[in-house]
Amino acid sequence: ATVAFGLQTCPGFYFDIELFLTCAAQGFRHAEVPLRSNVTTDVSTVRFFHELRRAAFWVSRIFWLNFKSYYAGESGSLKGEQWYFTADDWGLSPGVNRAILALAKKGIVRRVSAMSDSAYLKEGLQELKLVPGLALGLHFNLTYPFGRSLPFGWTSPASALWGCLRKSFLGRSAFQKSVKDELLQQIQTLRASGVHIQYLDGHHHIHVYPGVATATAEVCAEAGIGEIRIPFDRSSFRFSHLLIGLLARVSRRHFRKASLRYLPFFYPTLNSFKNPSRFRQELCKRRGHEVLVHPADTNDVETLPTPDTYSAQRVIEYTTLLELFAVPSVTNPQKELV
Repeated sequence: ATVAFGLQTCPGFYFDIELFLTCAAQGFRHAEVPLRSNVTTDVSTVRFFHELRRAAFWVSRIFWLNFKSYYAGESGSLKGEQWYFTADDWGLSPGVNRAILALAKKGIVRRVSAMSDSAYLKEGLQELKLVPGLALGLHFNLTYPFGRSLPFGWTSPASALWGCLRKSFLGRSAFQKSVKDELLQQIQTLRASGVHIQYLDGHHHIHVYPGVATATAEVCAEAGIGEIRIPFDRSSFRFSHLLIGLLARVSRRHFRKASLRYLPFFYPTLNSFKNPSRFRQELCKRRGHEVLVHPADTNDVETLPTPDTYSAQRVIEYTTLLELFAVPSVTNPQKELV
């Protein structure tokens, strides 16, 4: 079923055409089962012209995809090395750390962003550093307290944006110096834990905010960090991320000036994680992208002294990633669809 329905695109009446084309392209054997249909009424519920329009669209689309060999593609088990799955918020809670570590060991997560001032930074960190080929980065934090006073008193993305705009306008130089000092402190703390920092991003994408972006670019160049995240998803125009996308576009010139590298970016929605088939299709269009995830194996984020607004959703992300990248246990390569 994972293979047969993994490449499904039609949500309605013509799904069976796609199903048979997929099975034919994947080399499945086909067995027919007799069916007796008893028709008790001759009144049709089909709206002729509406159905004709849908048929024209979906049949044309399906046969075009078949002509392009879409149904012969990789549909059974995805492989994590095709994407740069980045798990944010290492250190936020034990549940977050356990989920990230499990996904990293399975080769799904390839990059982990750690919060150096977090309460649970060192819980499982030594084991995480032993995962082969794993890149570790700094998750620059200016908005989550962890029981300490925040440098600028920001407690949400909205207050951070307003604070950045106000401070950049009233005292830009002093503000940028304060940001640089805080960022250098977080870099030193993470390095003191034995982490080789290979890239940088920000909690709530704080590193692309006005004034912060310039300071971040300068510190990365000074500290020898050659890669940064630019959270601009070309395929997404969601209202909730529209502002971040605009800030990312504006800040990109500062990062380019500092010769910082960055990957194409994909930020899946919670609805994508709730619909694995849709998520699979989105991923297949974005091979080679950085894919941002926030997994946790239990909802302990909700019980923290300062609960994060994104809590139970993390468990959904974790279970979906495990299911999506699970290798089907097929003992006989000659598969059969009945």
